Amino acid sequence: MLLAITILTTSISLFLGIYVWRFDSSKPANRYFALLAFSIAIWAVIFYWSLVVYNIWLVRWAMFLTVIWVYALFMFAYSFIVEKQNRLFRLILTVIGILIAFSCLTPFVFSHTIYSGNESLPIPGYGMIFF
Repeated sequence: MLLAITILTTSISLFLGIYVWRFDSSKPANRYFALLAFSIAIWAVIFYWSLVVYNIWLVRWAMFLTVIWVYALFMFAYSFIVEKQNRLFRLILTVIGILIAFSCLTPFVFSHTIYSGNESLPIPGYGMIFF
């Protein structure tokens, strides 16, 4: 059942992202929506595999994509509020987003996993307080 939900979520997200991108990629709202849809699709696949394989790196990549997902969602909503976006604001937000996203790949956010029965539990590191 989880695989079917993952396939459905990924398919719908990819379809919407491609459709909106091809419809009009010149508008910032369309570009951010496409980024949001693609990041959701990739996140769904990685999150599914992190539940099946029990690998700390898959959990870290899922968190990485979650940060990209939140960035795209914020910029998508922001593009409706502000017609002409400030380049400096967008640059600062992008740099902060990239730094936070790459921090998810370090042991600073998830240090290791412990195994309890049939499941793997990721143990948060000291950096999880920022999330």
